[in-house]
Amino acid sequence: MKNYSILILFLFCLFQIGASAQFAPYTTAGSLLTSDQQFVVPVTVTDFNNVASCNLRLIYNPSVVVATLVAKGPGLPGSLNYNVTSVPGVVSLGWYHSANVSLPDDAVLFNISFSQVGIGSTSLSWFDNGNSCKYSDINSIVLLDQPTNDFYINGSVGILSPNAPQTIIPPVIACPGSLISVPVIVNNFSYIGSVALELQYDPAVVTYQGAAVSSTYPGLNVTVGAPGHLLIQGLAPAGGNGISIQSGSILTSLDFIFNGGSTNLTWIDNGTSCQYSGPPPNYAVLNDLPQATYYTNGSVTADVPGLCGKTLNLELFLQGLYIGSESMREASDGAESAFGNGIADRVNVELHSSIDYNNVVFTGQNINLHTDGSATLIVPSEFNSEYFITIKHRNSISVTSSVPVSFSGGIVDYSFTDLAGKAYGSNQIMLSDGKWALFTGDIDQDNLIDGADLIISDNAAISSATGYFPSDSDGDGVVDIEDVNLIEVNASNFVKALFPSSE
Repeated sequence: MKNYSILILFLFCLFQIGASAQFAPYTTAGSLLTSDQQFVVPVTVTDFNNVASCNLRLIYNPSVVVATLVAKGPGLPGSLNYNVTSVPGVVSLGWYHSANVSLPDDAVLFNISFSQVGIGSTSLSWFDNGNSCKYSDINSIVLLDQPTNDFYINGSVGILSPNAPQTIIPPVIACPGSLISVPVIVNNFSYIGSVALELQYDPAVVTYQGAAVSSTYPGLNVTVGAPGHLLIQGLAPAGGNGISIQSGSILTSLDFIFNGGSTNLTWIDNGTSCQYSGPPPNYAVLNDLPQATYYTNGSVTADVPGLCGKTLNLELFLQGLYIGSESMREASDGAESAFGNGIADRVNVELHSSIDYNNVVFTGQNINLHTDGSATLIVPSEFNSEYFITIKHRNSISVTSSVPVSFSGGIVDYSFTDLAGKAYGSNQIMLSDGKWALFTGDIDQDNLIDGADLIISDNAAISSATGYFPSDSDGDGVVDIEDVNLIEVNASNFVKALFPSSE
């Protein structure tokens, strides 16, 4: 009798193990490119067999789209509960039926309605903490769904703009005889299938030397057209969704020898000479009128005659890139160094009036910050008073000199690295070797490290985004949990920017 009881218990355990060994369905969030204000993204399933309930959680970027409604697929019985309002960028839903349900492969489980709120793209990423994404049968036995990435397949939404990107060349002040690099900066550059730009300049003032093409648009080429004209052209690969570049990025940098004098850098648009198109296969031409809205001309001019400006030598470290021994890593674009050997990243340098901090008198853009923390720029010689120095970086909290700095001499040196008090409000973080650095984690550049920055980084980390992104806090070219952790620590300490005008 005892042996019989043991046998019954053994068979019961085998039954339970067999019952719990059923796998969850494969759940896929749809991917969509659209210009519609309202649209629906389906959630489809395969191997959906004998399922009675589920919990699912999907996260997205609420600055691009907002979820408004969730509905069951046409073949799904049972009750649906969902929440799209409590947490921005999160869709939480649960479904239950009184009996097991099976659906054909590729059946629509749910339809999620969205509204467009911005231009750009967002991943639709499943978030699974163990309970937030799970399936069960009628006996409340949880179905196997590990590894998560195999069972929950992320999607995406891309919002197509009918308008061309903004293409900008800033004014450049240079010393005669110097080599200058003129950046071509783009905003709202989303799903671009082709690029055609024509730039006119005075070849007696500047002599073209070549171009550094960003790896973000690998098919781009810069060629010389008629004298004093450059043609910037590129075509995205067929079969893709075009190419998207983060606003404020450099599409290409144009190198010239500055011979002296001045010249305008003018976009020439005869209808097709400056033109962008949307993604393949249609390559629809994008609106770029009025021209001044979409193409901003630049210029190259000399400093005060007979002088070559003042040299500002800076020292600063970035927390996210710091690797110790007074050195930073080179920010990666996912494949190689984003800016070349010995360049950690780029920063903007602003000079502010010592009387009214809100008055920005000079800005140096895209200044190379070397791995040893050094950065050098030329400031026009007309600036010979005292100024606050402010440093801005793509994902760091801005920092300002603790006091106005004198620019009366030809060489100005200022280091933020040796004392916290070199920054206004001592607003820096101490590194492991006693040096001081800018706080990392201000992904959206609103001068505060908070939950909004965490959402951006979380979304990028879930999709394992690879490239030169602000959400890549440590600059290794991949957005992952280490980047999120860096931001989370600073967010929990309520780190924010401090400026003289904030008092």
